[in-house]
Amino acid sequence: MPISRRTVLKGSALLVLYAAVPGCASDGGDEPQTSGDEGGDAAGEGSDLPEPEDWVVTRWRADPFAGGSYSFLAVGSSPDDRRALAAPVGDRLFFAGEATSVANPATAHGALESGRAAAAAVDEVAAEGARVVVVGAGMAGLGAARALHDLGYHVTVVEGRDRRGGRTFTDDSLGLPLDLGASWIHGVDGNPLSALADELGVARGPATDWDNEIEHAPDGAELTDALYAAADEALDAVLAYAAEQSEQREEDAPLRDVLEEALADLDLDDDVEVVTRHYLNTSIEHEYAGSLERLSTWWWDEGEGYPGDDELLLGGYVGLVDGLADGLDVRTGTAVQRIASGDDGVVVDSDDTSFEADHVVVTLPLGVLKAGTVAFEPPLPDDKATAIERLGMGLLDKVYLRFPEVFWDAEADAIGWASPDADGRWAEWLNVAKVTGEPVLLGFNAAAYAEQMEVRTDEDVVADAMAVLRTIYDR
Repeated sequence: MPISRRTVLKGSALLVLYAAVPGCASDGGDEPQTSGDEGGDAAGEGSDLPEPEDWVVTRWRADPFAGGSYSFLAVGSSPDDRRALAAPVGDRLFFAGEATSVANPATAHGALESGRAAAAAVDEVAAEGARVVVVGAGMAGLGAARALHDLGYHVTVVEGRDRRGGRTFTDDSLGLPLDLGASWIHGVDGNPLSALADELGVARGPATDWDNEIEHAPDGAELTDALYAAADEALDAVLAYAAEQSEQREEDAPLRDVLEEALADLDLDDDVEVVTRHYLNTSIEHEYAGSLERLSTWWWDEGEGYPGDDELLLGGYVGLVDGLADGLDVRTGTAVQRIASGDDGVVVDSDDTSFEADHVVVTLPLGVLKAGTVAFEPPLPDDKATAIERLGMGLLDKVYLRFPEVFWDAEADAIGWASPDADGRWAEWLNVAKVTGEPVLLGFNAAAYAEQMEVRTDEDVVADAMAVLRTIYDR
């Protein structure tokens, strides 16, 4: 069954990844998620489904320390923009983060690799015992700081959040560890996160079997074999056409334009088209966190990845974060406002503190760089500023719902629903109960529908999710 296998927020990566303690994200504050303690308006009158007892909702776009979930190649951008973003400025200013990775963008392992690469670049030019400031305590920042510290440099990590981890955050407000950003190690064979987990003794597994997914039609019924086969065949044809056009088009264009051409040529029955569009949402928009309108036809299918299964970290990503940060000087609650570099070194200014160093490694998320909340003196080179502008910052949000009991497909790893409006509404669910034994479901929204949910209250988000679950299970 077509499904995302790489996404950070969904799985490893991305790092996709974030946030803080349950708070007040509903009002546009700096917390990416909120927690509720009552089912309230979430339950429908006359429904046989139990009400959710509690929930956690993420809002990565509203989070000022993220500005979205993870990066993608938008129309007009290319991997060269990632290279430009990664390039150091002289011998003082270095950059890392998932948005700088060409091989593994939008992933936690890509972030870790980029941080280690930046540390190696610093090591090539730095004097023995040099002072290095690392801006950001996410996977890239901690990866860079850990490597530089172990090489003997004097390292200080400054982080705007009141916690470490950046876009990797394990929340326990529902009574068990749940990752609000990266959850899986995507492709465990040869993945540096696998090696790190093993080194730190962080338990991983079981693998998520993405083929063990139960798909539901708009009316909630399970897809028939015939409908699944027809939609799967149509998806293959559409993606083949997109791959062909990525090589043949003389000018870049929104990926949606190409997909619509292919769908029109197929002239599908309505029910087959709805399910095919569902698969395009889950296979592309959930994967890259960008809308089909914004993704590049030339470059949307980027990244290399690692082979092997996708495995969850049983205790959450916090085990990796804590292991990387062990023994490091990490200053949380220190939001950087200005980074000045010159012949004599660098100065990193926060609200009330200045840090002087010989070198700085900047691991700010692309969304923060786009927002311009951190000033660079002198201004960043034109190619780097252009790369920041052209690259896309996507959105993949989650809602965890805790129920008094399991009422869904208990043996399925994942659950899918094809919205009749083909808008990607609550298109994918993860059966957390199968892994943890706790009655918890995880729902995903990406791109346009996630943007709609971000501005709604927790109660509205949960009610919307419950309406979909009632369509599937309260028939």
